[in-house]
Amino acid sequence: MDQFIQVSSGENGVNTENTFEFINNSEEELAPLNRLAAYICDTPVSLVNLLDNNFQYNASKFGDWSAQTLPKEETVCQFTVEEEDLLVIPDTRKDQRTKTIKEIADNDDLRFYAGVPIKSPSGNRIGAFCVIGNQPKELAKEQRQALVDLGKEVEARIKLLKEKKTVEAQRDRLEEAGAFLKNSTDIRWVLEPVTFKILKAEGAEQILGCSDADLVGKNLFDLIEQVNIQNHIKQWTNEPQDRGKLGVPVQLTSSDSEERWLNLTFTRYNEKLLATGRDITKQHRAEEQLKDSLEEKEILLSEVHHRVKNNLAVVSSLLQLERFQTEDERILNVLRNSESRIMSIAKIHELLYQTEDFANVQLEQYLEALISHLEETYPLDSEKIAIELKVAELSLNVNQALPVGLIINELITNAIKHAFPEKQEGTIRVLVLKKEPGIVSVEVSDTGKGLDMDASELQEKGNLGFTLVDTLVKQLNAELAIDKNDRTTFRITFQKNDKKGSVNAL
Repeated sequence: MDQFIQVSSGENGVNTENTFEFINNSEEELAPLNRLAAYICDTPVSLVNLLDNNFQYNASKFGDWSAQTLPKEETVCQFTVEEEDLLVIPDTRKDQRTKTIKEIADNDDLRFYAGVPIKSPSGNRIGAFCVIGNQPKELAKEQRQALVDLGKEVEARIKLLKEKKTVEAQRDRLEEAGAFLKNSTDIRWVLEPVTFKILKAEGAEQILGCSDADLVGKNLFDLIEQVNIQNHIKQWTNEPQDRGKLGVPVQLTSSDSEERWLNLTFTRYNEKLLATGRDITKQHRAEEQLKDSLEEKEILLSEVHHRVKNNLAVVSSLLQLERFQTEDERILNVLRNSESRIMSIAKIHELLYQTEDFANVQLEQYLEALISHLEETYPLDSEKIAIELKVAELSLNVNQALPVGLIINELITNAIKHAFPEKQEGTIRVLVLKKEPGIVSVEVSDTGKGLDMDASELQEKGNLGFTLVDTLVKQLNAELAIDKNDRTTFRITFQKNDKKGSVNAL
């Protein structure tokens, strides 16, 4: 009979184990004890029953008796598991506990009952070993003792059956592990943990091209030349044993002098050091190729930014030469504006090729360079007009840094040209702040004569600088506000975007 019994936590100290496995061949193992109990007690039936909170299950029986599962409240064994020792009911129809249970009182085959509680190896009561008769009777003292003794034997058999089940499960796991090891292509070494001498070796021939026998007796560090790796392994070995495993990539040389890379995993077992090594040579070579490829791309990208910057600088220089050749103030303004716009773009590329990050621009560094160029392009009397810059620690991707730079360039240029007539004194302030998470605020203000038009009037007038600012604000998905109270202030707020790519990706 094969049966698996699930026993849940119960009341009154009964069946407190989470699970109890009542195992293959339990009928065959316990049947002799059932027969002996029925013979000694002179009853037609002997049973081994297991109980949980709700049901009674038959594990083994002797005699003509149904082995069906019953509700716990319809059984006599429910009272046995509450006893510390033997329970004898000479007549079930007269006993206070059983005469009111209809299923027992109406059963002519259940007039006499005697049983002992069965305990699990951990001491919890999980069932009953009982004898049943169809006539009222009493048990002699010797019969009572024999039933108690046989109950102890039932418990011992159950313990053995459970241990047998555990051993069989462990054997199955070992067989599975053996099958995995047999099919494994990994190196397996057993090491002495102090000297790191290889005591046993398997699997080296396929990876390193040398026989396992040649490795036995050698020192592990004769194979691992990297001193830092050696020290790392030694340090881990001296740490407490509950520190788990250690995995390290190591470089070895095979018998054909070919470079090999292994991922060695160390663990402790029975005062030995176990090491398994997986060949990661192909993976390592692929990673090195990828690393070289990335370095080449970074160099190429840096060179692209450098050349773009140089080409823009040439265009700016040409405009500057043209500016030196004319005295027409209107043409001078056009050339200066074009030159500053071009240099706003060139400064971005200059910063990108000077750093290792080709996607993000440090805004403070960028704006400092931009304002320095504006001061050279539009000579200012520093005692009368000052440009103040205050920028929070912030980096923007190229998609946003470029339009921000162009906007600030236009607004500063406009203030220099129009806010301070007749060499009026004043200040131009650039303020960049980080607001709530992900929000950036850019303010450009001046203490000049003030703005006599609002945004719609500027747009209607067709002011090229403002038209460019308006286009760039839309490109940033930003909001633009103009404050004309104490000082003229252009305030732009937008969501910081970490998306990489070209400006067109916005």
